[in-house]
Amino acid sequence: MKILILTEGGKNKGLGHIARCTALYQIFGEKGANPELIINGDNTLLYLLKDKNYQIFNWLKEKQRLFKIIAEADSIVIDSYLAPKSFYNKISQVFSGQLIMLDDLNRLKYPRGIVINPSIYGDTLNYPQNDEIIYLLGRDYIILRKPFWSVPRKQARKRVKNILIAFGGTEQNGFLNKLLEYLSKNYPDFNYHLVASNFYPKPDLCLKLNLYSKLSAEEIKRLMSKCDFCISAGGQTLYELVRTSTPTIAVCFAQNQSIGLEFFKRKGLIEDVGWVSANDIWRRLARSFGKLLLYKTRNRMIKNNTIIIDGKGPRRLCKILKGTK
Repeated sequence: MKILILTEGGKNKGLGHIARCTALYQIFGEKGANPELIINGDNTLLYLLKDKNYQIFNWLKEKQRLFKIIAEADSIVIDSYLAPKSFYNKISQVFSGQLIMLDDLNRLKYPRGIVINPSIYGDTLNYPQNDEIIYLLGRDYIILRKPFWSVPRKQARKRVKNILIAFGGTEQNGFLNKLLEYLSKNYPDFNYHLVASNFYPKPDLCLKLNLYSKLSAEEIKRLMSKCDFCISAGGQTLYELVRTSTPTIAVCFAQNQSIGLEFFKRKGLIEDVGWVSANDIWRRLARSFGKLLLYKTRNRMIKNNTIIIDGKGPRRLCKILKGTK
């Protein structure tokens, strides 16, 4: 069974779509299918595609090339914030196989097929009733990469020693410099582990700073498990942090992150400091940082995290999608 997975990502688009689409690639391959990733992106994401079958080109513009590939497929997965409604409609018209569409915000009126919202809040959005669409919504269908399907139970340490900083794409690098300066002045006594690509911190920082780039999913899981808490954005990385029961201070960088952050905050899984552009961002950060230095706060978050995301989303999806072929 040939499955095409269309998505986007790279230096300027972030890597959240790539992360969850590689997770689908892994489960499809495990179940005997023949998946292929078709990515609208650039070479900055090649380290995430090791040992995978993929092509990188702008499939929104190079439609003739795309349609030749589609002709050989049995199923198509589309995970995109960029594709317009007309693109989905065209695919639906020319493709007779199974069309699977990932959505985070009830973004479009989708054509016939399967709509998956793999988020903590997916089943609360008001999707339109449509007999031609199967909806798979909410936390049971959260898509994580293979190393996160099974994780060891985490224990809160009495004292904080290691702090992770992970924001995803390079568009956060301006804030990263400000954050590191702030931590250097106010919280210099911890071991910081910064995951960032194409980022060069200022040399005069008074921090014990370890830099990481282009980590595999297994490597980032081990780093999350090692650290006592994390400062992160509100994208796909946040789901991996919750899965590893890593207490997190979350900063909102985009509108499509805000609804997820609100749900995570409501369930006691994160400290949400709000928008990165807020005038009181540093006051909020200081308050949340102080809370997470407390053992009781981190221990409560870890206990809450263990019951929210079970890592079985890809297997549930694979079983259901196979049944709807």
